Amino acid sequence: MNQQILEALQSGRLEEAETAALAEVERDPHDSLSWSVLSVIAAQRGDLPLAIERSDRALAVGPADVGLWINRGNLERLRGAREDARLAYEKVLELAPENDAAAFNLGALAEEDQDWQAAESRYRSILRRRPDHPETLYNLARLVGRSGSEDEAITLYDRALESSPFHADSWRNRGHLLRRLGRDDEAAASYRHVLELDPSDATCRHLLAALEGAALDSAEPAYVSALFDRFAATYDHDFCERLGYEAGSRLARDVLEVADGCKELVRVLDLGCGTGLFLDSLVQGMHPAGLGISATGVDLSQEMLAKAAERGLYETLERGDLIEWTVRSAEQFDLVALADVLIYVGALGPLLESVRPRLAPGGLLAFTVERGAESGPSHELRRSGRFAHSPTSVRELLEESGFLVRSWKEGTLRREKGSPVAGLYVVGSLGR
Repeated sequence: MNQQILEALQSGRLEEAETAALAEVERDPHDSLSWSVLSVIAAQRGDLPLAIERSDRALAVGPADVGLWINRGNLERLRGAREDARLAYEKVLELAPENDAAAFNLGALAEEDQDWQAAESRYRSILRRRPDHPETLYNLARLVGRSGSEDEAITLYDRALESSPFHADSWRNRGHLLRRLGRDDEAAASYRHVLELDPSDATCRHLLAALEGAALDSAEPAYVSALFDRFAATYDHDFCERLGYEAGSRLARDVLEVADGCKELVRVLDLGCGTGLFLDSLVQGMHPAGLGISATGVDLSQEMLAKAAERGLYETLERGDLIEWTVRSAEQFDLVALADVLIYVGALGPLLESVRPRLAPGGLLAFTVERGAESGPSHELRRSGRFAHSPTSVRELLEESGFLVRSWKEGTLRREKGSPVAGLYVVGSLGR
C-alpha cells in the first residue's frame, strides 16, 4: 500500500495520496512513512503548521529515519527557521555521516549566511565521495569564482557540464568568468550555448553581441532591468566606493553652474534615475537644499526604483522605457537629466527627439556619455557591454536636434579594473 501512496504523490495526485495515507495511519498510527507523506502533502498545499505537526508524528515513531529528518530540515527552511533546519540536517549526519543531501543543504544554508568557508567545506566533502555530482560542482564553482579563483571555477563548471550539459546557469557563469579573464572566444561560445538552451536570455545575448562587435542601437530593456535589479541592493556602495563612481555628483555640479542659483529648477525629470544619486547631489547643492523641487524618476529596474524611493526626494517614480515614457508623457520639465544612462543607448537621435517636447522654455538637458574616439563611429558597443560615443557625433546630434551646448567637460565617470573610464559631461538647452 505504501508504494501506491508514493506513486500517487510522485504523480501529483495529492488527494488520492492523502486519502490513502490517512487510511493507513488510521489503521496503524505508527506508520512513519504515511505520516511523512501527509507532511509533504500539507507543505505542497502551503499549510506549514500542519506539515510540521505531521512531521512530528512521523519522527515520534521513526526517530532514526534519515529521510524523515531530511524532510524536517526542508520544512524548517520553507518556514524560515534556519537554525532548526541546520539542526535537522546535522541530525542526519549523526545518523549517516556521509549523507550527501544533508551535507549539500548545510552548504546551501552556510551560503545564505555568507559563511563561505563552511559552505566550501561542505561541498568539497561531497565531491570527495561523488566527484561528478553536478549540483555540488556548480555550487562550489560559484563560490570559488566569487573568491577570485576563476581558473578553478571554470574547471569545476566544465566538470559539472560533463554530467549535466544542458544546465544553462553553468554555461552562463562560465561565460562570465571567461569574459572577465579576457578569453573572449571561449566566453562567446559559452553564451551561445546559453542561448541555445534559453533563447530569452537578454543578458547573454547582449554580452555576446558586445564580444562579437555587433552594431546595436541600444541595449535590450530586459538586459538593463535584469542588470540593475541584481545590483540594486549594493549599488551605492559598490559603485561609489569600490568603483569611484562620480557621474551623478559631477553632472549635478555642472547643472548648478549653468543654472546659476537654480531658481528655474523646479520640475526635474530624472531619466534612468537608478537609486537617486544624481538627484541627491542636485538637491544637496541647491540653496536652500531642494526647496520647491518636484522630481519625477523613471527607470527600467523596479529594484532600483525601490531604492530611490527610500531617499524620499521624488514626487513620482515610474518604471518604464525612457523613449516610450517621454513620448507618452505630456508634462514639461525645467531639467531633464540622464546621468550614466546613455552607456546603454547607442543611437542618441531618437532619444533627443523624444526629450525635446518634455523641456519647458529655458529648460536644460544634462547627460553623460562614455567617450569614444573623436573620429570614430557615432557609437560603438564595447566588450564591456556599454556604449561609447564619438564627441564629434554628440555635438552634431545636439545641433541637429536644436540644442545649444551650455557646458561641455571631459572627466572620469568611474574606474574599471583600476583604470579611469573617460566620459563627457554635457549640459544643453533648446534654441537660441
